[in-house]
Amino acid sequence: MMGSREIERRERVAQAARERLAATLAEIQQRLAPDTLARNAWDTVRERGRDMAGEALLGARRRPFTTGAIVAAILLFFARGPLCRWACRSWKRLHKAKPRAPASVGGANEEQPR
Repeated sequence: MMGSREIERRERVAQAARERLAATLAEIQQRLAPDTLARNAWDTVRERGRDMAGEALLGARRRPFTTGAIVAAILLFFARGPLCRWACRSWKRLHKAKPRAPASVGGANEEQPR
């Protein structure tokens, strides 16, 4: 049989185990809280974005011509609507400003040879 000292010792061990379990559960609840998960995700995204921006900057410094060409292509893509409208208006104004001479080949206004 177990003595009272052994029972008390086992109760203390069991109580300590319950306290450790409760602390572990509280820590798990804190880690899985929605605000903690969102904060951790945001921190990760911000850190990776910072790393990617740094790498992009280094690449741009190594290849400035290529970077300029890519930026110009992107700007032209986004500005294609206004650029097309501008080109069409300019084309119309250019051709409207120059009156064309009437075609005189075989026209009714030509003098007929006699």
